[in-house]
Amino acid sequence: MLELITYLFVFAYSAKKFNATTVDFVSISNYSDLFEAMRQLHNSTNLTRDGFIIVKNSSSYDNSQSSRKTVDCIVQHPMQFFDSRFVTGANDTDSWITLDFLTSKVTLRHYTIYYAKQRRFMVDYVLYGEEASSWKIIDRRVVKPGDFETINTPKGEIWAYSYNVTTPLRNYSRLMLKDIGDNVDQMENMSAPISHDTKKATTLAKLLFYGTIYPETVRFSPIKLKRKEQMMFNFAMFSSL
Repeated sequence: MLELITYLFVFAYSAKKFNATTVDFVSISNYSDLFEAMRQLHNSTNLTRDGFIIVKNSSSYDNSQSSRKTVDCIVQHPMQFFDSRFVTGANDTDSWITLDFLTSKVTLRHYTIYYAKQRRFMVDYVLYGEEASSWKIIDRRVVKPGDFETINTPKGEIWAYSYNVTTPLRNYSRLMLKDIGDNVDQMENMSAPISHDTKKATTLAKLLFYGTIYPETVRFSPIKLKRKEQMMFNFAMFSSL
C-alpha cells in the first residue's frame, strides 16, 4: 500500500507541466536571470544540489582559500554567494565547464560573466551548445579592455562583461564554456598575460543567462525522488500510529 501511495504521489507531481519563462537582459548589474527563474520555479535554493542542473569542470585548483569553491558556485545566487568563485587547475591545457539542464531546455539570447575582484580574467573563449551529440558554437569572444564594467553592489565591487549571442537561436539542454586563450593578470592591463603558474587557470564567480527556459515534464532526479519517497514513508508511518 505504501508503495502505491508513493507512486501515485510522485506520478501526480512529476506530470505537472510548467510554462516557458522568458527573462530579458536589462543591464549588466541585473542579476535576475534564468537561473533565478529556475530557483523560483522549482522552489530551490540550490539547483545543483536539488538535481535540476549538473555542472562539471575540466579540473579544479588545489588550494585552501575559502573564497574558492566547487564549480557549482557559478550558478548560485550572485548576491547571497557573492564572495565565492571557481578556479580551474593551473596550466590546464583543456579548460572547460559544462552545464546540463536536466529538466529544461534553454534558448540563450544574452549572458553575463561576473568576476570576484581577484586577478585572472578569461578573455578568449567559446560558448557551445550541444546539438545531436555534437557541440555547436553559440558565441565566440576575444574580450577587449573596454568590455569590462565595475559594478557596485551592497556587498562590494564585482567586475563583469556581458554580450548578446551572435548565432541563430536554438534550444539546448547542455552548454559548454571553453577557455581557449591565455588569461590576463588584471583588468587594466589585458594585453599582459599572466606569467606565473596559474597562467592557464580559468576563474569566474557567476554565470548569468538571459533568454527563455522551456521546462519539460518535470521528472525527478534520483535525489529528488528519494526525498519524496522518504517523505511519503514518514507520512505513512506517522499516520499508522
